Amino acid sequence: MPQVRRANQADLAAATDLFAEYFAAIELPAELRDDAETIAEYLDDPRALFLAYDGGALAGTIALRPLDGRDAACEIKRLYVRPKHRRRGLAEALLDALENHARERGFRTAYLDTRPDMEAALAFYLRRGYERCEPYNDNPVAAHFLRRRL
Repeated sequence: MPQVRRANQADLAAATDLFAEYFAAIELPAELRDDAETIAEYLDDPRALFLAYDGGALAGTIALRPLDGRDAACEIKRLYVRPKHRRRGLAEALLDALENHARERGFRTAYLDTRPDMEAALAFYLRRGYERCEPYNDNPVAAHFLRRRL
């Protein structure tokens, strides 16, 4: 059974390493990667960073930040599950925790974007009730923009 919990300051180094692994896995250009300061900001309300564990091993992450310029909206960032832990419900558990956090903080809409080569991610979000929407940011590597009422 996956375990998900909100990250705190003591988790920062492990979370930073997990983000670096994610950025390398998707070959995200360096200028689009979160630096240590940005990752640390995810720990502060109303932002959030959640970590998933599988059998006690750190297995995945997801982050949330308020979306500037949109009333009561947030953005889902950096959903990642390590390859050997996939297909065990971790992505679902991470997204559930993040969406619950967002609702508790008064967010009414969640947005996200994904790249054209991330077909499994797109299918996952569509299954979860996210719908295509207009681009809400200027992410140069994003091809799909999605949102969901919380």
